[in-house]
Amino acid sequence: MARKLHISRILIAGLGVTGFAVFEYFCRIYEHELTEIAVASDSFSAEDVQKLENFKAHSRKDFNLKLIEFNGYAHFASAEPFELCVISPGIAPSTALYEFADEHSLELISEPELSYRAYERTWIGVTGTNGKTTCT
Repeated sequence: MARKLHISRILIAGLGVTGFAVFEYFCRIYEHELTEIAVASDSFSAEDVQKLENFKAHSRKDFNLKLIEFNGYAHFASAEPFELCVISPGIAPSTALYEFADEHSLELISEPELSYRAYERTWIGVTGTNGKTTCT
C-alpha cells in the first residue's frame, strides 16, 4: 500500500541510474499532482534530455521540467525552496552540487529513503562486505 507523499516541487540531484529512476517514479507511479521537477547535474547529454522528455511525455501529469546544468555554480533563482531533494549516492557532501541541493531544498534524502516513505512494507537491511549478492 502506498503512503501519502504530498510533494509538488522536487529537485533530483544527479542524473545517473538513481536520478533517472527517481524521475521515472515521479512521472509514472507517484499518485499526486506535481508542479515542478528540477534535475541538477554537472552536464546533460542530448540523450539524457531526450530520455527525460520521453518520460515526461508518457506521464499522466503536467509539470514544469527544469534542467539545471551545474558546473561548479548554478545560476538559479526560486522564490521558494524545493520541498524535497532526492540526491544520488555518488554526490559527496563536500561537493558544490550537494551544497546547492542543500541550500535550495527543505530536505535531502536518498532513493532508499524515498522508497521507504512511499510504500508501507516491512524492510530488511542486508549489510556487510561479503556475501550480499549471493544471499539476496
